Amino acid sequence: MTARILAASALLWAASWFGCASAPSTGAAAKAAPGHVTLTVVSTTDVHGHAAGMALVGGYVANLRRQMPDRVLWLDGGDMWQGTLLSNRFHGEPMVKVMNAVGVDAAALGNHEFDWGRDALFKRAAESAFPLLAANIERSDNGAPPGWGNIKPYHLFDAGGVKVGVIGLATLDTPTYQRAGSFPDVTFLPLADAVKAWAPKVREAGADVIIVLAHEGGRCDEHDDPDDLSSCVKDSKLFRMVRKLSPKTVDLVIGGHSHRAISHRVGGIPIIQAGAKARTLGRADLVWDPALREVVSVRLHPPTRVKADAQYAGEEVSAPQAAIAALAPYEDKVKALRSRLIGVQAATRVTRNHHAESELGNLISDAVRGAVPGAHVGLQNSGGIRADLPKGPIRYGQLYDVLPFGNMVAVMKLSGAQLLALLRHGTRGEHGLLQASGVRLVVDRSKLGCRGEHVLVEATLDDGTPIDPEGAYVVATSDYLARGGSGWTFLTDKLAEDAVAIQPVTLREATEAHLKALQARAGPVDSAEHPLLDAAKPRVNIRNAKGGQRCAGVRGP
Repeated sequence: MTARILAASALLWAASWFGCASAPSTGAAAKAAPGHVTLTVVSTTDVHGHAAGMALVGGYVANLRRQMPDRVLWLDGGDMWQGTLLSNRFHGEPMVKVMNAVGVDAAALGNHEFDWGRDALFKRAAESAFPLLAANIERSDNGAPPGWGNIKPYHLFDAGGVKVGVIGLATLDTPTYQRAGSFPDVTFLPLADAVKAWAPKVREAGADVIIVLAHEGGRCDEHDDPDDLSSCVKDSKLFRMVRKLSPKTVDLVIGGHSHRAISHRVGGIPIIQAGAKARTLGRADLVWDPALREVVSVRLHPPTRVKADAQYAGEEVSAPQAAIAALAPYEDKVKALRSRLIGVQAATRVTRNHHAESELGNLISDAVRGAVPGAHVGLQNSGGIRADLPKGPIRYGQLYDVLPFGNMVAVMKLSGAQLLALLRHGTRGEHGLLQASGVRLVVDRSKLGCRGEHVLVEATLDDGTPIDPEGAYVVATSDYLARGGSGWTFLTDKLAEDAVAIQPVTLREATEAHLKALQARAGPVDSAEHPLLDAAKPRVNIRNAKGGQRCAGVRGP
């Protein structure tokens, strides 16, 4: 059992690391001057149900804790539970068991923690041996914290005799996500406003050091110089929040949500953010001067790639046995379902692309459109496609990894003007490129701007007919998008109630049915004779692909 989990995990994480420019951290503890106290903060985020990976990260942290007893805090940036068959089948329970076993100290409340509704959220929070934090959620009637038990604004820790206050933040996008509507009695406050309001209260409660743990993020591609922001998305939501804060307000910010890494300083405030799926570990070493009663230095480590055959903090890494034991019964229960063959063969690896037309994007948008008789157009957000399909016989677990969220097919009745507005929005890039069926689009990236400009220069139906602004169109998509996800609220909030209808079929079911139909019609899927993406006739023709500026976006949902 142990060997199987760790071997599979190591292969997945090693293949998926997106690189870091400097040498990986050895895990050695920073040396402090006599009388100073070094605190180490490690971060994970957006683990999305990858429990075996979290167990292995536990080995890294255990090594650090043996080297630095009582001076290591493990803080997670949220979106812990949703995303794998193993975790989803039990509404996140396996992830809670593993995170308890490895000793996570606190976690931000991610938007996907809301996916299974109020009862599941409160049950998982109550089972967690660590607090879930969100200071920017308050009751709509009186502005007080919502009183959700183990979900609270902040928590105080004693680390090596230093009082550390951790303030949590939930992304402001949370209400647009699938199940957040189950919580109509709360309001989500702007992030910086919440930090400014709570930081003095946390200081008054005794905190010497303040850390902000936010389920909001950004992106930096190079990590050899924390003060060089040239590889970063400078207008990211996390950076915008940090620029509104004073270095005297907080000592460290930890991000999440964007599935990218950060180990940089913005406006004098250090920021760390791990990637996603327990593939990387973020770390910062804070040196506390008890005479001055302040943090006098912060060392930001480049993100550390998580792998099974590694050494860290002077020891070999191995997942704690308690975490492996916690996983075993859940693995056994889903093994047969995950390995079930669906009766379809992939001729080659079927891939996704967050920023361009992709084989998987075409497959899924075609499947959604095919599930709605008479639909003119099928639309799928790139962020909802979470894995590639490997070459060979397709198993249910592999299809589940592609579409883990359980979204339903939705039908929208739109005018041509409304459809064009969605296409303009979906090609600008903040949420990746909208994957589409039934239309042909021309996009000019040289026109890209981050403050309202659009890049769509031509839009027709498949047969070349221009989309008529006065016409009526049936659009098939997901309930996530139809309810306002990926920024669609600019349109969905204005639609009549009968303009959207949710169908009794999931995207995963529609895609499985479509795959079987393709196999029956033309043999193995995505063959050279019948490619899912025809480069000679692209659905989305992108001109000046390297033009324009990089807008701040998220990988969501």
